[in-house]
Amino acid sequence: MFQLDPLEISPEEFEVYVKELLEKEGLMLEGFHTKHLESIKGTDGDYTFDVTARFEALGASFLVLIEGKRYSKPIERELVQILQQKLESVGAQKAMLFSTSLFRSGAINFASSHGIALIHVQNGQLSYETRSLNHRPYIQAWLPKFSSLLVKDEGGDSYSMSRLGETQYPDLSRGSSRKFLIELIERDWKDS
Repeated sequence: MFQLDPLEISPEEFEVYVKELLEKEGLMLEGFHTKHLESIKGTDGDYTFDVTARFEALGASFLVLIEGKRYSKPIERELVQILQQKLESVGAQKAMLFSTSLFRSGAINFASSHGIALIHVQNGQLSYETRSLNHRPYIQAWLPKFSSLLVKDEGGDSYSMSRLGETQYPDLSRGSSRKFLIELIERDWKDS
């Protein structure tokens, strides 16, 4: 796995970086394997993908198409539309686009309505802009079923608490340089 910042590596090294990220995540999937620069015949020609992932689940075979874009400017909708067209042509089940840059709102809206995952890679961390149709915020599987975030400013004079999945942000109107303490609290919310 690359230890460098994704912005400091070449576009091809970024593709391999994404492949290695997926290999770590896919360990629990039956028959999971990835390929870099795989060519696949579609209904309207051959396409080469930065990364492909294949696995077995529920008695079926799945193909995921992955593009890795090491860009400095925001990703436009057209790149997501092209990926959607390729998905349909080769008959894949899912498409993902990893990028070192942010995504324009048109790209996010298109991806949301077509079930394409958009992932922003920054400082080795992944931020999912979209994951599937009718996107809901991603909550890490290791978190307890009922949790909340308690956010306090460093003086302890204000806080915001919410159930995970229902995002509430603290009031930053007094300046973005304020420091906040975030605690994960496990609670039994029962029907609240």
